[in-house]
Amino acid sequence: MRPLLLGCRALKTLCLHRNALRELPPLPASLTRLLASGNNLDEISTVTDCLDLVQLDLERNKVVFLPDDLADLHSLERINVSKNLLSSLEVPGMSRRAPKLREFKIASNPLGSMPWWLADVSAGALEDIFSQDCKVGASLSVI
Repeated sequence: MRPLLLGCRALKTLCLHRNALRELPPLPASLTRLLASGNNLDEISTVTDCLDLVQLDLERNKVVFLPDDLADLHSLERINVSKNLLSSLEVPGMSRRAPKLREFKIASNPLGSMPWWLADVSAGALEDIFSQDCKVGASLSVI
């Protein structure tokens, strides 16, 4: 499967739900939707090769951090990283470099605080944040 996907230069949507994947294959740059929920992924750096990515669904995996260059995906509108193992959502430059981000699903992660960059998101950008069941004790704080 690995070399075959890179040859799919027109591929827009890739659905890899519930395949027990431990890592993502190399992804074609043309991808706009990656749907990979219900796997065993813990590292997702290859998603940043998809510069036109609009939707990223990684719900129910084992992701422990978001790649720093995730903010370079300027077309990204929807991120779902609910039900992973994220304790931090610090992505340098996210508020400035991901201007189209509309929906950010982070529910059921062991977060210590909400990411600081949420306060810097431009007006009219981020519309929905889903953060229920984040195991942070008494309360979530914005740092």
